[in-house]
Amino acid sequence: MKTSYGEGPYANFADLYVLQTRCKMTSEPAFYSPPYILAGALCFGALFAFVSMMVDLVFDGVFRLSPTALGFAAAAFMGYVAVAWIVRRSEAQTGES
Repeated sequence: MKTSYGEGPYANFADLYVLQTRCKMTSEPAFYSPPYILAGALCFGALFAFVSMMVDLVFDGVFRLSPTALGFAAAAFMGYVAVAWIVRRSEAQTGES
């Protein structure tokens, strides 16, 4: 495959990097507004809880909110908030807005 970065197995990775830098996914308000951070973290936690509940349904035959599902939800919630904090802190240090 030939791209503007040359050819070879890493040409697609270069295109992906250009796409990510053009989109600037972290420049959206999702990581800059506390209500958006909270909403995103709640949705992310709910998604992980739902997946864990589906696993319980497949293996145990019961669709219930187990302590394991709550643990996965809490871990996903805290992970999302931690990533938002890291992104906000790193961009504040570099002076980007």
